[in-house]
Formats: sequence, C-alpha cells, structure tokens
Amino acid sequence: MAIFRTKTFSDLYQTIMRRVKLPVTDEEALNACKESINTRYEDISFRKKWRWRRRRWDMNIPSKVEAGTVSVTNGSRVVVGTGTGWTASNVNWYFATGGNDEEYELKTMDVGTQTAYLSTNYVGETNATASYLIYQNELGLVPDCEEIEFVWHDNFRVPLEITSPREIGELMVRFPGAEGWPTHCTVAGFKDYRGPALGEFLLGHDYLGGSDRNDLKLILFPQVPDNDYVLHIDYSVKITPLDADGDEPLIPVEKRHILVYGALADLFSRERADDTSAFWEGKYQDSLKEMEADNEFSDEKPRFVVGGKWWRHKRRMDPSSADLGSYFDRFYRLFD
Repeated sequence: MAIFRTKTFSDLYQTIMRRVKLPVTDEEALNACKESINTRYEDISFRKKWRWRRRRWDMNIPSKVEAGTVSVTNGSRVVVGTGTGWTASNVNWYFATGGNDEEYELKTMDVGTQTAYLSTNYVGETNATASYLIYQNELGLVPDCEEIEFVWHDNFRVPLEITSPREIGELMVRFPGAEGWPTHCTVAGFKDYRGPALGEFLLGHDYLGGSDRNDLKLILFPQVPDNDYVLHIDYSVKITPLDADGDEPLIPVEKRHILVYGALADLFSRERADDTSAFWEGKYQDSLKEMEADNEFSDEKPRFVVGGKWWRHKRRMDPSSADLGSYFDRFYRLFD
C-alpha cells in the first residue's frame, strides 16, 4: 500500500473522502471526516513526548533596578521616582523599599513623571528619599506553550529544578528578597506574554505581545535577578484543531498518512462497513506503533543500557558500549 504524502488539512480530508467514495459536497460526511481527523490528531499528540512537539525558546530575564530614590507615603498607592529611569516595560514588576520585606506590584506608570501606582496602599513609613528595588521574576510564556520540559541558562551549568508553585512559594517565604541567578522555576497561570517591539519583530518566529492570551507563566527563584540572563526553554507545543484548508498538523509530513488511516477507520465504521473499518484501524495502530518505536520521532525517558558481557565479567565499562538515550544526549550538550 502506497504511503499518502498528504500535507494540509485539505489534502487529508479530500484523500479520505475519495477513499470512502463520498463527495466533499456531502456536508454531513465531510464534517464527520474533519472531526475524525482532529480526534485522531489529538489522540496521537498526547500519546507520547514526541520530538515534533518540542520547541526551544530563548527568553530574557531582566536585572533588578535600584537606581535613584523614591518618595513613598504611608497609606498611599502613589510612588514617585527621582533619577529612576523607569520605562513602560517596568509595569507589573515587583517593588520594595530598602529595609522592608513587604512587596507590591507596580500596576500602572506615568513614564514622563516617573510616577507609579502600587497594587495596594503602602504600609511602610513615609519617606521622600527611600532606597528601593524593583524586579521581575514572573515571565509570560509564548502563546503556543503547552508544557515546560527543560529549562537552563548559561550561568548555571545544570538545568533549573522544575518544582510546584507551592514549593516556589515556600522558598520565597523562607528566603525573602533572595538575589542571584535562577536555580528553581515553576509554571503557574495568567501572565501576558510580552513580545518584542514591532521594529524588532521577526516574522515566523516572534509573537506579538498582547495579541494572544496564554494561561502559563514561568516563576523563578531566587526571585530577584542580580543581572541580565538568557533563559533557554524546551517546551511542548499546544495542539490546536485543524480548521482552515491550509492548516498543517505538527506531525512530520512522512507520517501524516496515519491520520488518513485513522479517519478511514472511523468513516467506514460510520458507513457500517465493519470489516473495512477494522482493516484501516489495524493500519492505524501498526503505523502508530512504528512511529512510537522510532527514536527520530519520540523523545524517550532516560535509560542506561549495559552490554551483557560487562555484567558477566564485571569489567570497567567503555562509554561506547552503553546507550545513554536522548535525554542524556541533550543534557550533556550543556557541558560541551
């Protein structure tokens, strides 16, 4: 059986409708076909940690800002900076005055007058020339991020420990105002991704800030970055249903025939051709198992395989005799 070199959503459903000998003008059958394609696409996508769902994104972590002084008033939300040099990008950063553990969020800012408004009233003592600190440790992730897999930066030569939001919160309570490069991170909800300025926007790579709402944000610890850092993030891409004719699944082109097999099984079942449906379901399952077993497409868990002769003779193992797996290959790249 020849492999279908289907590429777009239109290619997929037209191939399937032609195989079932149904006209694309049959709206009910066409809708069933499209629904089946998307159902099978979702089923395949969440079955394993596929490499074709993996993306890498580089994200800037801005350093803390503490230049100048601020005027704060007990019971007021208004903060006025002198020599601070704040910009619009500092909105939603965290704020604290020297010697105080209370933290606030800068909700709005008038850059011209260097006036900011806190998330709640200031509870410290009134001070016209207070030292201060603002920082950002919560970063909105790119809109197509489904799940964080691996995070690192070049100053910390091991991956960041991905923990739960509760664990990050406990670290912040135990070590308030901790400074340094990030060593721990977690993923939580609701933070707009901030894209680059239009003049620096790269078509086909960047996302416009504010154009998409993503429910995921990355929270870092220590929470106060002591310098500018670049964070490297490996993540799984969100799976969005195919809709427009030109939409393409993330599955590699040479494996998209699996969607055809699965949808054919569903449509022949709908037409009560059970034997034919079973045939195509078998093709679907066999092709899926083949793709799952292919290291080119799947990202396996860490594994360490030692040749039997080394166990029998208890000899020193040569690295060439062991297969460390794709995870270790990726990890060791950090130390090249």
